[in-house]
Amino acid sequence: MVQGSMVNCENLDHHQTGIHDHFKRQKFGFGRATDPACPHIRRGRLTRPDGLEAVKGLNGLLPWAGLGKPLKNSLRPRELTEDAFIRIGTRFTNKKIVKRDVSGAHLKDRDGNLTTLKHDNV
Repeated sequence: MVQGSMVNCENLDHHQTGIHDHFKRQKFGFGRATDPACPHIRRGRLTRPDGLEAVKGLNGLLPWAGLGKPLKNSLRPRELTEDAFIRIGTRFTNKKIVKRDVSGAHLKDRDGNLTTLKHDNV
């Protein structure tokens, strides 16, 4: 299965897709798993509550690896460290949709993934 997806038949040819999907969630509040879930819900193949549950743990995960290639290898040609990548992404995170602590820092889990979006659109 492709990281962050609920299907295993898309974007299998590019190890940097996870980077795009991670930023998509940070900016817009939904990620890769939402894309196939929506048409399934519209066509009645999946209920909205089941769709929300299916995408909950998948959308916008930090792409520590893409197709078996570590994130640091994808960042090396851009002369970025993983820490710099996270700092840059944090600067562009949509502050209207991501909950923050009292200091204004984004709430994240132990893997660095945003944990409490106000909504995960489906």
